[in-house]
Amino acid sequence: MVPVRLLVSAIALSALAAGCAGEAPAQSATQHLSTAQCDVFARDGRITICHATGSARNPVVVMRVAEAACVNAHSDHPGDYVAINGDCGPSACLPQLAPCDATLRCCDGLTCDAGTCVNIDACAAPANACGANATCTDLPAPAPGDASGRTCACNAGYEGDGITCRDINACANPANACDPNATCADLAAPAPGDASGRTCACNPGYAGNGETCADVDECAAGTDNCSDNATCSNTPGSFSCACNPGYSGNGVACTDIDECAAGTDSCSDNATCSNTPGSFSCTCNSGYGGDGATCTDVNECATNNGGCSSNASCINNAGGPPTCTCNLGFTGNGLTCTASGSSCATASGFCYTDTPADDVAGAALRNYFTSLGTVSPSDFIYFDITTRGVGATGGAWCSERADWYVSNYLTHTAPGTSGSGAASPGGHRRYSRIEGQPWSGPVTNSYYNYYGSYCDGSPFSWCSEWGIGGFYLGTMPSQTQYYGESYVGNGTYWSYGAGWSVTVRVGSTRLEACGF
Repeated sequence: MVPVRLLVSAIALSALAAGCAGEAPAQSATQHLSTAQCDVFARDGRITICHATGSARNPVVVMRVAEAACVNAHSDHPGDYVAINGDCGPSACLPQLAPCDATLRCCDGLTCDAGTCVNIDACAAPANACGANATCTDLPAPAPGDASGRTCACNAGYEGDGITCRDINACANPANACDPNATCADLAAPAPGDASGRTCACNPGYAGNGETCADVDECAAGTDNCSDNATCSNTPGSFSCACNPGYSGNGVACTDIDECAAGTDSCSDNATCSNTPGSFSCTCNSGYGGDGATCTDVNECATNNGGCSSNASCINNAGGPPTCTCNLGFTGNGLTCTASGSSCATASGFCYTDTPADDVAGAALRNYFTSLGTVSPSDFIYFDITTRGVGATGGAWCSERADWYVSNYLTHTAPGTSGSGAASPGGHRRYSRIEGQPWSGPVTNSYYNYYGSYCDGSPFSWCSEWGIGGFYLGTMPSQTQYYGESYVGNGTYWSYGAGWSVTVRVGSTRLEACGF
């Protein structure tokens, strides 16, 4: 503030007449100087005043008088007042901190308070209030005392026009951005609007200081909540759980799937499915062999004749125990078979036990074939030589196309023929077995069958091709020195022995003819 004394300018007395000419009195007759004003406005012992002359022509004149004259002569003179900057006109006013009385008003923006012109505080008036989060600053005089006489500025941490102030959202400024995987939280004012005015916190599933955040691998850290029977897969900011094969659920809870009950197992129809945690197992049923997914019937007859007697035929049954049937000429339950005697004449079909005098056997076989009448191509024929423990091992064969075998035998042994010949049919199914062993086959081939001189010259001889390793079976009635019927190996020699049983039978089915 400039001292009040500096505001008072000297005005030459020579201007007195010109300055007062034609002017109306500026003050009422009751106004007068005060000794305090004389003292305050004096400069170098002198003061410029406005003197009331009482003249109508020049009612007020500007005078520069000594401070003592101001006090002694003019302070009590009605109508005299201080000339501010030489101004005695209506705009004259007292500056701030000037002593004030009725002689002269305080300048605009000032008020007379306890005898001194003081500034009007525009901020003190409730009508001029700034916003709650703003600071009001009063403007110096001559600013008025209304709202225009003050300024409003939002406080630190706020923004606005001072009347309305909003908290500065530091998170809204791109320069203050947190990590993309973090959450920004604005701090309440007076926090500033820069990066220090907000906090950054990594989102769930991430770790760091908020400025930098890295994905947390919950699967590796073991902080996931997946089931023990599920697979955990890390994802950005999280993880997923998927039940392992053999289990169902949402990955957090996984329940074992009973594939056996659901029918989703891969077990063979001939296996038993057993459920296991997360999987299943397959075990082939009794009578089958394999890995459970594939089960093949076990041919029990292939091993030790299936447990049947050596004098019985073993018939394999899928998935079950074999069926044992005593051979012709034997009786029993198949597991144990006893010879029914030296004769097998009671058996169905042609059957006899050879003796040293069995020349009629050939004619008897022909008579049996003749008695059959018409034989169908679908009929089966059975040929068996059983040693019953005498001499070499015997065997048997069983074949379809019984008509072919019967008609060829009758043709080659007809009366008046040479009694010798051979014939070869087209392929058909034929089974064979060594005595005491299970049946093998079927084998589909073209077979040779020999009669007469191809065997031993007898018109009734028959030595059929067995079809396994070149072995043959034959009935040769003329070989009395060898007791007739024989089993031959590799076509080089005949085995023989008295007491062998020869059986030939024809039936409409394999079971009827061959017993299996």
